[in-house]
Amino acid sequence: MRKLLILPILLSLFFYPVLAFAQTTVRTRVGSPPQNSGALGVAKDLKASYDKCSGGSTVDKPGLGDCLRADLLYRGYSYNVLDAFEARRKSSLVFHDGPLRNPTICTECLGYVALVLTLLSGSTNTLTQLSAAGVYPLTSFTAGSLVFNSIGPEPLLPGDIGAKGGGSGHIVIVNDVRGNIKFTALESNGNYDCRVTDAREINREPYNFFRMQ
Repeated sequence: MRKLLILPILLSLFFYPVLAFAQTTVRTRVGSPPQNSGALGVAKDLKASYDKCSGGSTVDKPGLGDCLRADLLYRGYSYNVLDAFEARRKSSLVFHDGPLRNPTICTECLGYVALVLTLLSGSTNTLTQLSAAGVYPLTSFTAGSLVFNSIGPEPLLPGDIGAKGGGSGHIVIVNDVRGNIKFTALESNGNYDCRVTDAREINREPYNFFRMQ
């Protein structure tokens, strides 16, 4: 009789840690919520999603929005944020006439950074200027409740947002700082090809940089 009572106890002691571990792993969320990753982390997530869904291209095509949504959901972004993201993605699409004179519809530099800020803030009210050149002269801008101020000559940090004027201008997110003179950037359309890239080396001048407060 005692042997029959001891056996279930021994079995429960053996299986309890396994069951506890299984419950813990099942409840673990995949990905990092945007509020914990900053602009750089979000920009990398979005690049990875474009890489997976379209080989890095931001050219609009059937199913792209659904694919981006599914991948970003897997990375930990909420349904509400992803609803805002898709609305902002649609409004980010512009007519693009690249160097090969091959007209298409895609998300260029301003739209890409705006989408990063939408994922970061949950707001569709992000970088509504007509071009990146419109961001360049600002001293600050907002994305939802987030505030970004111009940093002047301060040393750059990964995640800073840089805009330059001249024509339509250009806007990027600092990826890797190289001596505070050059940097690599997460950007769209840096090579006039409607693609998200992260390795192009850029001179700090003549950009105006902004940092989240």
